[in-house]
Amino acid sequence: MTRIRSIKYGTLLFIATYLSGLVLYLGCRMLFGDEYWWLGLLNEFAWLLFLPLPISLGLSVLLRNRPVLIGNLLLTAVALVWFAPSYLLINPSPATTPTLKVVTFNTWGVNPRLDEVDAWLQEMEPDIVFLQEILPSLADNEVEAINGLFPYRASQTTAERMYGNLLLSRYPILSEENLPGEGVPAQHRFTLDINGRVVAVYNVHMAQPFGKNRLSFLPDSFITGTIFRYDNRVRNQEIRQLLSLIEREQLPFIVAGDFNMSDDTAIYQEISAVMIDSFREGGTGFGKSWPIRVVEEIPPFIPPILRVDYIWHSQNLRTTRVFRGPPLGSDHLPFFAEFEFAE
Repeated sequence: MTRIRSIKYGTLLFIATYLSGLVLYLGCRMLFGDEYWWLGLLNEFAWLLFLPLPISLGLSVLLRNRPVLIGNLLLTAVALVWFAPSYLLINPSPATTPTLKVVTFNTWGVNPRLDEVDAWLQEMEPDIVFLQEILPSLADNEVEAINGLFPYRASQTTAERMYGNLLLSRYPILSEENLPGEGVPAQHRFTLDINGRVVAVYNVHMAQPFGKNRLSFLPDSFITGTIFRYDNRVRNQEIRQLLSLIEREQLPFIVAGDFNMSDDTAIYQEISAVMIDSFREGGTGFGKSWPIRVVEEIPPFIPPILRVDYIWHSQNLRTTRVFRGPPLGSDHLPFFAEFEFAE
């Protein structure tokens, strides 16, 4: 009996510690948002912090400890309010006017499967494609299959000829400009003539939230680097610079690309106050898009755990369809969205 009692109290202590940790995390998030690096890192993976709750709740029921059970129920309610809406079945009303089809995809700078990218684009027949981390062959218009689908194109490359952006369009490009920022490369704004309507589109690739390794004696692997090099300051600065431009945008707009930010972060709320997240408007599920297993440290059975790729839009547009695409040789998944103009 003594051993059973010890196991019971040890389990209760473990559950109480876990629940206290969640309460402390939620309090810090409410007070400080993404201000501190460790809190920003926790925010990126916030949904994972709540994964043990069903086990904790089940054990609390079995152990019949009222305070711990009440704590579990309250935190479960918080988790349901926060995460459950992502899984509500959303059925946007069908389009009644011609639609605009959009794809965004971080292709990964050494993607060996561009033929599959080409085949998928041909199947989807998008009107506008936002690509990030393009290969030099794409920038130089050497991949005829992909570029041949679209009569209008504009690319950016870095000095190292890697990690550029590429816009492909079925509609004429009226103007293009680089925007301020430290991304790889800078963000890109275009205006397009879409059947006589001028629309602004932004192809973005925000800076990765990494800085100097805080524990330099550890090997700089994918996992340890993600944890101990995490630094969101440059990325958040770039996002706020973009938002300041979007708030002055006079045209209907679409902003798409790799934000290197999960939708659980505090800064996501700043973005969603200015633009509409097409996946939240018309999609179902968490829509996680990164990382796909191209890094050997990631076991093959681990699914993508963060949504970092987005298609945002203005109030002038309405999402009629949106979904994740299949794995296409990158560490990211593509997204497809279809819009109609709100008259």
